[in-house]
Parts: sequence; C-alpha cells; structure tokens
Amino acid sequence: MSDAARNEQTKLLATGLNNIGVAFVVIGVVTPITAASFGVASAPHFSWSTGGFSVIWPTLDRQTRPAEPQAMNSGQIFVTFVIPAFVLTAAYLAMLANERAVKRSERTPPGE
Repeated sequence: MSDAARNEQTKLLATGLNNIGVAFVVIGVVTPITAASFGVASAPHFSWSTGGFSVIWPTLDRQTRPAEPQAMNSGQIFVTFVIPAFVLTAAYLAMLANERAVKRSERTPPGE
C-alpha cells in the first residue's frame, strides 16, 4: 500500500475517532439542554445559578476547588472508561475488517 493511501486511512481513522468524541459531547451536553428546553419530565432541572456556575467553574482558581475529589462509583467508572473502550475497540475492529477486505479485493483479479 502506498504512503498516500496509508495517510488517507490514518486521516479517516482520526476523523472517526473525532466523530465519536463529538457524539459523547452531544450526549453529555446538548441532549440534557435540549431535553430541559422541551420540558421533558426526566430532564435535569435548569436554573440560572446552575448554568452560571457551570460556565464559571472551569475559570476558578485551583485553591477554591475541593482539595480531595470524591471517589467514583461503579456507574461513573463504567460510563467514563468501559463504554469508550468498547466503542474504540469496535472502531478498531471495523478498521481491521476494512483493511482485510481491501487486501482481499487487491488479490482477486478483476472480473471474478
């Protein structure tokens, strides 16, 4: 395989992983905001103080943040590490399957 083809495959893989990251942002940020704006009963309650605090929190000095973070429960660990690991594994397996199909098509003479 030529260098140009390998570079294109790398670009496509990077684009796919970027799209997965965008999907996680949409699921975690955009969906709750949209649900709250449409008045879905299970949506998180939005208040201006919560929204303002969410915007200001990252800009605060480290000294104002809690010194000791709370431990993650099993659900948070699952969502933070296990689901992305499964998604990345599935994307990698799809990439390998595609490479295998391309190699198989290159070995097969045209017309067969």
